[in-house]
Amino acid sequence: RLAAASLNRDGYGRNLTDGSPVSDQNTTSGRFSAGWFPTGSTFNAQVSVDRTEDASHMRGFQRLNVNPFDPAKTLPTTGRYDIASGMPNANRTTSEGESLTLNWGVSNDWSLKYILAHRASDTNTSIDFDGLPNKIADVRAEYHDSSQSHELQAIYEGQSSSGVIGAYYFDGRAGGTVRNNFFNASFGTTNGTVFTKGKAIFADWSWRLGPAFSISTGLRYTDESKRAVVLNQAFSNDQFSGTPIAVPANFDNSRSVKNTSPRLSLEYKASKELKLYTTASRGFKSGGYNIRANTVSFPASGRPFEDEELTSLEVGAKAVLDGGRLEINSALFHNKYKNVQLSVFTSYTLPNGTPGFFGDFTNAGQATLKGGEVEFLWAPSTAWRISGHLAYLDAQYDEYLDRGVNVADQKKFTNTPKYQAGLNIENNLPLFGGTLRSRLGLTHRTKVYPTTDLSEALAQEAYTLLSAGLIWEKDPKLSFFLQGANLTNKAYKTDGYNIAGLGVLNAYYGAPRTFTVGGTYKF
Repeated sequence: RLAAASLNRDGYGRNLTDGSPVSDQNTTSGRFSAGWFPTGSTFNAQVSVDRTEDASHMRGFQRLNVNPFDPAKTLPTTGRYDIASGMPNANRTTSEGESLTLNWGVSNDWSLKYILAHRASDTNTSIDFDGLPNKIADVRAEYHDSSQSHELQAIYEGQSSSGVIGAYYFDGRAGGTVRNNFFNASFGTTNGTVFTKGKAIFADWSWRLGPAFSISTGLRYTDESKRAVVLNQAFSNDQFSGTPIAVPANFDNSRSVKNTSPRLSLEYKASKELKLYTTASRGFKSGGYNIRANTVSFPASGRPFEDEELTSLEVGAKAVLDGGRLEINSALFHNKYKNVQLSVFTSYTLPNGTPGFFGDFTNAGQATLKGGEVEFLWAPSTAWRISGHLAYLDAQYDEYLDRGVNVADQKKFTNTPKYQAGLNIENNLPLFGGTLRSRLGLTHRTKVYPTTDLSEALAQEAYTLLSAGLIWEKDPKLSFFLQGANLTNKAYKTDGYNIAGLGVLNAYYGAPRTFTVGGTYKF
């Protein structure tokens, strides 16, 4: 099987310095897969190879202030995407991977599966934080990563129970070099690589204890080690050459972690229309090192950040009503976090009075997230389908230590709306010897803060997006479509930078009103 795609789109804006596009897309990808299925055998082998190349330009943004370090005192921009960068508007990312999967049916109940996978990627990108011709906060970065994993599974499918037992091994590395030019006066490089090795054993099993009741449980044991090799240097020129004038960080440290994560789920079929369930689980996201550390100004930045731990409880119901035409799923959840991991910007002043900053990782402390959601699908006839969802989330920090002081009552989770809702209406209509499928969609989110500093200038107030689409399907092989997104051309922020030490206040926006026309032919 061979598949290829070329995804190209004009930019939403321009780099006004040279006229090149920004927020465009120029992506090419391909995948080849093949399998060997011997006749009369329960064994098969499958291989897959893929590669993606992306040469999209910079992402455009809106400058919200006059940068105090800009000699021209350029006014804030009015457009959402146009910038005026003096850096080369050139980015490139290459990603590729290979995998091998072996399956063997040992018996009617047992089978074995082995998965070998390798992935690697390389990125070369420009990041102009100020978006101006002058060199105020210009960053050129190269990132590289590669990994290899092995997984072995023993799978059981019986009459009253089913499950999987397995082992997993991971060996990867990720790092790169970042060249920072601040004010054309402060020149520094971040050089670092993190080596990760992990192994795990796991089991997940389900039992059907009767026609109405079932139970499933899982357990995963992880043993992981990380080694960080970091050398961050300061230079006297924009070529980053010669003898370094300072070394903000130089360390080779390692850490290891062992974790056991359990899961327990119960399901009860109250009737043929209603199922009830509850799930309790515990998981973790491993900690590590910040290769952008500045141990001279902030000695603590060279120490590892801790594992983030999550304990979760969920109860829910799934109902099928009105003769199968109406489906309603609902859930309530309560999540407790420990050592919440955050990526933040830390500003400081150099000995010569020049301001600077570095990206840091920290553990915020403890948090509680609780809420509920309900979703439905109603098909009043074969021609109509109406679906929607409503979600509520109460996310609160219980502890957020800032230099030894608990400031939890002053902090909020980023990109976490209290309410979300959506509604989709679909219709199928016989037309011109085929079927015309039409769709109208609405999504709504309440106010969010995209950045950890909770800047009101970057906060996004509640907003609603409208989308619609038409698909004419001749048969399962041939179809044509017209899709429209953000039809009201709503301006909504998705991210941003607020770095006072560099005079940077930028907002990134979601896509404007877009239309897509295309067709599909399967053979």
